[in-house]
Amino acid sequence: MKVQLEDVVVLKIGVSTLGRFKTIKSESVERFVGEDQVSATAEGGGAEQEEAAKPQGEKKTNRKAVRVEKEYIPASFFKEITALDSRFESRFKRITQPGFFGTGDRLAHVAKVAQIHALVQKYTSDRGALVETFLGKLGSGEVAKVAAPLLGPLHDPEDYPSVGEARNKFGVSFLAIELGVHSKLPPEMKQQMEQGFTQKWKEAFAAGQKSLRADFLKAVQTLLGELQPGEGKKGKIYDSVVEMVKGFKEEFELRDMVGDDKLKELVAKVDAAMADVEGADVLRNYKGTANGVAAALKEVLPQAEELARVFD
Repeated sequence: MKVQLEDVVVLKIGVSTLGRFKTIKSESVERFVGEDQVSATAEGGGAEQEEAAKPQGEKKTNRKAVRVEKEYIPASFFKEITALDSRFESRFKRITQPGFFGTGDRLAHVAKVAQIHALVQKYTSDRGALVETFLGKLGSGEVAKVAAPLLGPLHDPEDYPSVGEARNKFGVSFLAIELGVHSKLPPEMKQQMEQGFTQKWKEAFAAGQKSLRADFLKAVQTLLGELQPGEGKKGKIYDSVVEMVKGFKEEFELRDMVGDDKLKELVAKVDAAMADVEGADVLRNYKGTANGVAAALKEVLPQAEELARVFD
């Protein structure tokens, strides 16, 4: 696939969450920072000691310079939401390429945006269900009840927002922005900027493709190592590894930004070999199937190693 500047899209995703911490009120801050006065005293005589014994003046803590927070929503209530956010963030970064505006932007080929958007929608739906579960616990008073003994005298029922207010704090936004240079700029400036953008996205896409080839090699090596652990070693086939290899075709289709036909051919071979493998149990229980998959992986391995070494 020949990529032009107009094929490159800048992706921006925003994820918002209700904050779990609140700044403690100023009168409560004194319990932590106090109103302590610092002075120096010295014992004995002598001019230097007398000078040291003079009051040094009061040094009060400036409350404006101190920020003390309390965790009014225990982390356990956000555990599943946080885990989902982390998995999606990792996935999103894997299927897009680093941007170059320094604002957390990502790059993708315009032909991939619909697939990426579908993943964002699935994430948004899954996250929404977890948020509603949390909101139910917030509305029932369960969150405040669990937090009260943890906070002791710092617990304040007024800290907790209504369900409606809390729901508005959660959200996911997604934008796909066309990358280009304004047509009304002076021709020389426009050409210079287009050349700069083109060089940067080519470097970003090339780095992403190298990473994709390396990930494929790792997937092949890992599963092959589990199927054929070597003499004297006991092999263990992990569900996560089988899922990784089975899902690599989808991974490739999302992440391939330059039309890597050589890698595509190898991915297709592995995908065909895994066609009858519904899960790790098949490889654990059916020796013939496991041997067939291992043979296919061994055939692909040298080519995968070569592709990982060289990117053209």
